[in-house]
Formats: sequence, C-alpha cells, structure tokens
Amino acid sequence: MGICAYCRQDRKLTREHVFSGALLRLFDDIAPLTFDQPRGRSYSADPVISDLCGPCNHGLSPCDTGIATLAQSHLKFPVIRTLTPAVEPSLVKLWVVKTSANLTRSGLSPSFWWHAYRDYFRGLANAGNCDVLFANWRDYSPIEIASELNVVMSIHAQEARIFGLECGSSRVIQQHLVHAQAIKVGYGIFLLLVWQPAVPAALRANVIVELNRYGWLGLADPYWLARVAFNITSCAAFNLVADPAFSLPTVLQADEARRP
Repeated sequence: MGICAYCRQDRKLTREHVFSGALLRLFDDIAPLTFDQPRGRSYSADPVISDLCGPCNHGLSPCDTGIATLAQSHLKFPVIRTLTPAVEPSLVKLWVVKTSANLTRSGLSPSFWWHAYRDYFRGLANAGNCDVLFANWRDYSPIEIASELNVVMSIHAQEARIFGLECGSSRVIQQHLVHAQAIKVGYGIFLLLVWQPAVPAALRANVIVELNRYGWLGLADPYWLARVAFNITSCAAFNLVADPAFSLPTVLQADEARRP
C-alpha cells in the first residue's frame, strides 16, 4: 500500500514502465538494452517506477497502445511516409507527457512540474500549458556514427534547451518554460514544452511558429510526419538547435547577442 502519485489515494501500488512495455518490445530485436541516463545504468528490460495505483496505471493503457502502433508503422525505420498516422493525436500527446513525467520521477534530481498534470493523466483535465511537436530524425554524422550508437539502440530522452531562435534568447524562452524534454523513439523525436501559466501568448506562439519552420510540427497538423528531417547534434547527449544548417558556435553567438 502507499499513496498513488496521481490520484493521491492510499492504495496498492503497481509497477509502471518508464517507457511503455509494448513500445520496448517492438525494438527488442535491435535494442535489447534500455539506457537509463539519470542513473547511469543500462537494463536488459526497462526501468520501472512503483508509485501508481492499478486504476491510474490502467487508465494510461490506451496511449501506450497508441504509441506502439505509431512506432510499428512509422518509427522503426527512417520516416518517409506522408500519410497521416492512424493514431489519435491526443493519445500520442498523453504518452509524451506521461513518459516525461515518468522520466522525471525515475531520476535523481527532484522536480515536480508534473504535479499540475495529475488530473490530465487521469482523464479529468486537459494539458493546456503543454505543446508537443514531432520531427523526423536523420543521422548526418560521418559514416553514420550516431545511428550506430543512438538511433535504434536506445529509446532515448533528454531534457531540452532551445537555442538560436529569432523570437528570443534561450534565457528569455527558458524563463517561461517549466519543463522541456526531447524523447527519441527510433527515427522520430518528440519535443515537449511545458509552459509557465503566465507565459506571454505571443512568445509561446512565436516559438512554435519558428520551430515549425525548422521541421518541428504539432500533432494537430495533419501532415506532421511528412516534413523534412531534423538533425539534433549527432551525439548521445544533445541540445536542441533551431536550424541544422547552423554550426553550434554560430547559434550560440547569435543567441548571446540577443540577450538584453
């Protein structure tokens, strides 16, 4: 027995996969290990957390099924299809947000951004302060080193920082973000932006519009799988860089010049 992280009731707690078990099984043949970066460990299966009651855990099953369906049809190979995936976007968004919450709770550094989304995870509220975008991933590194090390060998997640946007410096944007996470599943990357409630609407909209220009599309776009590939610096520990045509020093210099 214990207090459920979502409903806050004293109930028997169950194990929740940090990543969906159904999703991991799709990658078993090419990704037998899951890399748990916060703990610096690898697992032959998937790290789990044990802080959800049965009803709260079971209520998230549809989004786990949805992401597994999407990965099977689109993400186990380079994304080339232009058809709209037959998966409800709201389920994909729920999976991204709850997986990021799982990653936060499994880490070593305490963070409680997900407390505001307990009712969302239980189907009782929406996630109005969250934006989820998607980009195809391609390895542009020499001799595809990054593919060998990272693309299909792990289901990978990193906290994200945004550099190089014209609409504001990274410091200004970061001040209005509660949490940002990039979650890579095979050949696709989901970007979660969790905004402060008081974020200026114009700033939030401008960030999304500019990210759209660089290949990141929101799940409400009917062609969110059809845009050009986006490359994040080809290494395991990546930052989010706005334009893949820029070199990182150029982006950082431009960002510094925009600071007030």
